[in-house]
Amino acid sequence: FVFMFKKGIKVGGRNTLGGKDAKRVRHELAKEFPTVNERILSSLFSGRDGSELLRVSEPQKSSIILQGGTPTVIEVDGRYAPTLYSLWKEPELNLDPLILPSPLSVFLLKGANLMLPGLKETEQDFQSGQIRSICVKGNDAPFAVGLVEISRAEAEEIGWKGQGLKLIHYFGDEVWSMGPKTAPNGGFTAQLIQPVVGDDGKKEASIDVLSDSDEPKLDEKGASEGSVPTITPDEAAYFAFASLAPSLTKKDFPMNADKLTSLLVKHALPGQMVDFKATAFKKVGKFLADLKKRGVVKTKDQKGIVLLVGVDLLSPQFKTLLQSLNEARKSLAALDDGKKEKDGGLESPKELKIEEVFRFPPSLATVFGTDAVLPLTSLEDIVTKWCTDQGLFVDEGITVNDELCQLFFKKVPADKKKDVGELTSRDVLLERVREKLQQYHKVIAPGKKEEIRKGLPTAVSIVQEERQGGRKHVTKVQGMESFGIAGDDLAKIAQVRFNASASVTALPSKHASGVEVSIQGAVADNLRKYLVEEMKLPPAMIKVKM
Repeated sequence: FVFMFKKGIKVGGRNTLGGKDAKRVRHELAKEFPTVNERILSSLFSGRDGSELLRVSEPQKSSIILQGGTPTVIEVDGRYAPTLYSLWKEPELNLDPLILPSPLSVFLLKGANLMLPGLKETEQDFQSGQIRSICVKGNDAPFAVGLVEISRAEAEEIGWKGQGLKLIHYFGDEVWSMGPKTAPNGGFTAQLIQPVVGDDGKKEASIDVLSDSDEPKLDEKGASEGSVPTITPDEAAYFAFASLAPSLTKKDFPMNADKLTSLLVKHALPGQMVDFKATAFKKVGKFLADLKKRGVVKTKDQKGIVLLVGVDLLSPQFKTLLQSLNEARKSLAALDDGKKEKDGGLESPKELKIEEVFRFPPSLATVFGTDAVLPLTSLEDIVTKWCTDQGLFVDEGITVNDELCQLFFKKVPADKKKDVGELTSRDVLLERVREKLQQYHKVIAPGKKEEIRKGLPTAVSIVQEERQGGRKHVTKVQGMESFGIAGDDLAKIAQVRFNASASVTALPSKHASGVEVSIQGAVADNLRKYLVEEMKLPPAMIKVKM
């Protein structure tokens, strides 16, 4: 299989499943999965009026068999596999499931293939070329089907580095969407498959981040093949709470919403952000109400303000949440190891770096033999080598030849002109070359790809203005783009960190590529501290005016 049903598919034809096709499919399924029997085959498709054959033409030629409008079997490249609907209906057709920790389902539900560090989490044996179903620990219902690309023995030999399983079909993809869009139990959500049975074998109520909707609302963009998507906002809030709660003492209660939000932000998983406006709860009060309903916390209402007054660390739901947090930490670490392997073992920089780079304009690129973007520190070596190759160095300096004269010493003020045969110094020539360079700067931010931006980096401008005679303030920020920080991202950070409303507006046309972020409140000092300590911006590149 080199195909996955996560994007839109184009149907090339649809007709009743004929007897010849039905016989061929039965034979192939029986060969692929020895546990399949006649009763199971009859439930998947009858070969009579109730079964249809859907021929998919794009993005890759494949077939889907529907029984009563529900997809039951998929075929790609001559190999057949039952759909999730079939696996839920016929538990005997279990495809020897691989059992993974619940947090790993987050990534598979976004369409990401499974890297070997994640596949290592399963206790089951596996062989290359097997089609296997995938479950999470504590939930026997499969949520995905995939093709194993390597055996366990081979994975151990190469140190569990690389890709281990290619996803074929998963909960929420296009094939699932063709059917009734149902789930087998309450542990299924669009972002996470959760346990419904604990380690003691007792059924547990799951934390359902989409409890107000029976039908998952899936991210249409999904995740690129082999990519590692982020944890959803709801899950980030739950995991941050599970991390925070054990550290709370009696003196921390009662706790208001602002204080709780601030602590949750600090206890978020690495690379995650707690932003209640992006969650299904929208407000921290509703988040607390959800935890109270599950028996995790105690709250009280004080003049319309919800206060957190206690946490039951021994409740079954909190234990489940804490277990999920620990598994999430392990899984993210495993996936991070896989990412390092994919990136050649290189770690992301731990602080933001700005490097001045340049490109020769066309008139100079032909002279110095390159039009690449280069570090400014390499300019002197390039110019020196060129002058050496041209034989222009003498004891007193550099001899100006016709090429240098035309490029750097002709159309300049009289006191800077040089004729062919006259001498100039290395420093003067470098200064003339710098004047003609196309200037850029490189931004190397933690956890992000390098960015090349035009022009020299400009300082971040933070201006705090008074309103209504000093009773109110607004903090305006410009220039963050030079450091790889999008205006929308900074506004979201401000909303969460400072509990303040923030808006983003485009600057006038002459600054078409820039925006201004306006934050309600006097937060200039705190914002500067955040940019320096957590975003790792150079202090000298932040200008504050109050």
